[in-house]
Amino acid sequence: MENYETFDSSPITESSSGYVVGATPFATRTKRLRGVEFETIIFDEASQITLPLAVMGMLAGKRFVFIGDQKQLPPVLMTRFGSRADPGPDFWVLHDDGRSLLLKVSAGTVEEARAASQPNFFQSLLGKSAAATIGVAERETLLAFVARVAGARDLATAVAFPNVSEADLRKAVASGIVYAGKETLAPERFRSWIDAQLSSPLSGDAIVALRKAMAPEVVIPAHFTVRSTLERNIDAQLADYLLDYDQEWAVKLDLDLSQDAESTAKEFGPRLVNGVAGSGKSLILLYRANLLRQLYPDKRILVITHNRALIGDLEGRYLDLSGGDRTVEWRTFQGWCASYWPAHRCYFSFADIYAKVERNLRKLPPGIDVYDPPDDQKIALALDLAEIAAWHGITLFTCAEDFSAVGPIQRGSCVDKEILDLLWPEKARKMKLSSNRGKCGCYDSRDIGAYDTCPHGCIYCYVVLNRPLALKNYREHDPDHDALIKRGPKQSPASVASDP
Repeated sequence: MENYETFDSSPITESSSGYVVGATPFATRTKRLRGVEFETIIFDEASQITLPLAVMGMLAGKRFVFIGDQKQLPPVLMTRFGSRADPGPDFWVLHDDGRSLLLKVSAGTVEEARAASQPNFFQSLLGKSAAATIGVAERETLLAFVARVAGARDLATAVAFPNVSEADLRKAVASGIVYAGKETLAPERFRSWIDAQLSSPLSGDAIVALRKAMAPEVVIPAHFTVRSTLERNIDAQLADYLLDYDQEWAVKLDLDLSQDAESTAKEFGPRLVNGVAGSGKSLILLYRANLLRQLYPDKRILVITHNRALIGDLEGRYLDLSGGDRTVEWRTFQGWCASYWPAHRCYFSFADIYAKVERNLRKLPPGIDVYDPPDDQKIALALDLAEIAAWHGITLFTCAEDFSAVGPIQRGSCVDKEILDLLWPEKARKMKLSSNRGKCGCYDSRDIGAYDTCPHGCIYCYVVLNRPLALKNYREHDPDHDALIKRGPKQSPASVASDP
């Protein structure tokens, strides 16, 4: 191309019955490609192309393929494959609030516009002015298309004239036609013009009908589908019942306590709600949060999930379910980090399935299984969390696991010499790493904890072998005693070593 002034002077056009040209939308309107009409124009990275540029490129082709991510386009832009037998709009602009606009591109020229605005010789003899006709055919095409779409009667329509100035259009366009000339199609003006022309929000049914009319080629016939639509039944109005007994068990787990255990329920810890899509996780979470708030009106309840859109949906459903309770805190992990930005360390680990834990897991009701993800999924999750934490100046540390080889995750220590030396520099001394577990990063220490003392009842915990005994020990705990479990006489204060 660089050696020839125009494309048709290149020997490529004579030696081949077809050709592929890579060009910008601007290039399709230059003299170098003058007179060249393409069968198909493919717009790559379409989400990065403005509508005026898309119109510019479309004028040089018969068919168009837009490749890109519609989620990056606010508002969403949809094009259609038109034909002479099936005329219609060239673009459908859909805003995220449901407002819409149908746009038809006119190939009208300056000469046609000026001719339409001037009376001919015979009209001038009769004292008649010119009857503006430019844009009429496009408007009739748009109105006919709208009439075929159920629920879209009030849909806004407009005609774009990329080749004609606003001054010429004011004299030539018939009244009642919303139009945009080449000045309005400039990127710095076109977006605001689009926003001003959008119709009132369409209903969901109207949007579906319009999508089918715009792109019938993407509609999958019902007899081609391999499964029916899954009814998830997670609407907040299901306030009187749950879907099955397993869900009721998950909601009320650890809340229906015995009389002996009631006094131990002064604190409650984290509870993981896991499962595949459609299994009712959201419903379990909502009901459990509502029940916790009723049982413990003074407790702080935090819900952490993986994305902001889900947070908004869950919070709205919870407000409906609880009658407007706004005391539950809803966060993504990223939002939680942002709320506690002064922190600079976050420790995490994946559950270890010890023999004791396997025994606890066998007590789960039938149909509830435990999934231990493969290492590649654990690594992917850990790296995502590390990236989010890094945005807020927080370093992620592991416990009894080592991810340092795959990213910015440091090996952590429950008993960390670095932190101990910072807290009590006057007591700094040499310490050796513990050899209790292979990947444990703790330094040598003495465990002052005890088995069967925690009342939380986490099913994956290995330090509670006997739940009733743990509740008993917790209930009988004396905070003034020198041991967690009273197994002898209390020592006198004189014999207890302490810091000055």
